[in-house]
Amino acid sequence: MLLVNSIFTSISGEVGAIPQGTPVTFIRLQGCNLRCPYCDTAHSWDHESGYQMSIDEVISYVKTKNVVLTGGEPLIQLQWSPLAVKLMSLNHKVQVETNGTRPVDETLRICYVVDQKMFLSPEQRQPGKNTIQLSGAGSWLKYVVSNQTELTETVCELLDDIRFLRCKLAISVVNDENGAPMIPYGHVINELISNGLDNVVVNFQIHKLVDLP
Repeated sequence: MLLVNSIFTSISGEVGAIPQGTPVTFIRLQGCNLRCPYCDTAHSWDHESGYQMSIDEVISYVKTKNVVLTGGEPLIQLQWSPLAVKLMSLNHKVQVETNGTRPVDETLRICYVVDQKMFLSPEQRQPGKNTIQLSGAGSWLKYVVSNQTELTETVCELLDDIRFLRCKLAISVVNDENGAPMIPYGHVINELISNGLDNVVVNFQIHKLVDLP
């Protein structure tokens, strides 16, 4: 059984193998092992909430070819992988969003979007970073930053690691309570250009621009 927070349709709002703007069914699993201070889905943290659903029940609510498994943290649930396998057997394209503290299942040739939440220690962020290298299928490593210190650390880390990283790379800026970026996007772009990191994408949450979940 899976513990599910919600299943809903929207568009793909961020970087990933599913192009931004594409209609998507999101399967938001319940429960998370982190408590990020800027999280916009805190209702998915609690391991005691949500709905118990079988894999077939979950799939019955899928309305689109493209499916994103998200959370919470989907990788803490044992049945996330069988769900992904079943979806793929039904010709769905599956993408998994994870906070990077859990190793991915590198046997599944699907896209992972693995966050590197820069307020965490490098040791906490390492499991996802290690195994995304083996996942293939256009996976992404997305650095999440909320201040200049985290941006500087991200740039330094990218300069050290970029020769060895085989996944795609992005930086995502946290928004404040009013929806404004906590670091100006122009400043982030200038940092990337001045450091020769012009293969790193600046991630925008375009679903929020059109008031979609």
